[in-house]
Amino acid sequence: MRISEITRRDIVDELRLRNTQWNGRLDEVEFLGRLYSLDKLPSHDKRFEDMAGDIFQHRINNLDWDEWWIFEDSRLQLDDDERFLNLLCEMIHPVTRSDRVEVAALVEMFNSHLAPDGWKVIEKEKISGRPVFVAISNEAAVQVENTERIGSANALSQLKKCEERIGLIDYEGAISASRSLLESVFADIYERTTGDKVRKGGSLMDLYKVIKNLLNLSDDKYSNEAIKTILRSLAAMVEGLDNLSNDMGDRHIRPVAPQRRHAQLCVNAAKTLTTFLYDTLESKFQGKENIYQQLIGTLDSDARLLPYDELLSHRNVQKIYAQTDPNIRNVLKRTFIDEYDVDSFRDSDIFFAAMRILRNELRSSDIEAIYKTHKNNDQACGLKKFLNEIYEFKADLLSSEIKQACASR
Repeated sequence: MRISEITRRDIVDELRLRNTQWNGRLDEVEFLGRLYSLDKLPSHDKRFEDMAGDIFQHRINNLDWDEWWIFEDSRLQLDDDERFLNLLCEMIHPVTRSDRVEVAALVEMFNSHLAPDGWKVIEKEKISGRPVFVAISNEAAVQVENTERIGSANALSQLKKCEERIGLIDYEGAISASRSLLESVFADIYERTTGDKVRKGGSLMDLYKVIKNLLNLSDDKYSNEAIKTILRSLAAMVEGLDNLSNDMGDRHIRPVAPQRRHAQLCVNAAKTLTTFLYDTLESKFQGKENIYQQLIGTLDSDARLLPYDELLSHRNVQKIYAQTDPNIRNVLKRTFIDEYDVDSFRDSDIFFAAMRILRNELRSSDIEAIYKTHKNNDQACGLKKFLNEIYEFKADLLSSEIKQACASR
């Protein structure tokens, strides 16, 4: 999307009103030398060989050019979007400006004017703890809904890269980030539904087939032909994206150079599938909260004190079990570990009774999380007994540190 003349004028006018020195703490030759080869741009004064000489004469020796001359000088080609945006980003570069408050105010101002034209200035990296900015385009970008549902830091990182690479005109990187986004999303959903980490080495398509089965997205489960067609198209999209990232991404030598439309297609496809999969995951487990509360209600009684075999045979526990499958029980386990507060001995009994019921879903990482959370909690009186039971059930779930801690108590 083109930056309009109105937007350019509004930004320049506001810079003037704020009395912002566009070159910051650099002299004008230094500043522009970071963006242009001034010795290769022609002089408009026959006394000088290049543009650098013009600037020195008219902005240092005589000061007979207006201080906003750069926006009128055709040699700088600031009517070009890329050059104009590069100039704005250079104005807020840490070499140019050291005042963090001023930089933040300029970024906010730039973005308020650029937004209607589909552009924004974002932080790309840091130098000596200070942000370096780039401008990116949001043209035709599909947005992932409710990103707080994404439980993988790597998936969030790849999502951010998808949104940045196109704006940076790094189309190979955008295509590769799209594939990496899906790979991270698949891994996140797999871990949340099974409790296990994804084994490395499989193809993206193989992993999608696993996720498809976990979320009941196999087309043979539906009689409606239209739904079957859409579900098959999702698989084709994953396979196509995987192949395209091999042909055009930055992970391999490229036989074909991608264009913007290819990169935008990959990014939008990956984002659309990401939203759909998390919507499906949410729908699959939408009754989880009700089951979670049912289990707490059952255990908030003498049932919490029952031995393991009697606890599993309890009528209400069996009823709850009948409502779940291993994937839902895994999510239920994570909910207890992450959300249930042990603030009393009774809470301790309820929590560890729930962990006994769900012990087939427990992994080493879960035991580690339980131990770290409750080892110094005086109210978690059932911790040692629980760990000893897990040791008898499956000793390799306990780390050597936890085994030693149990032995020393």
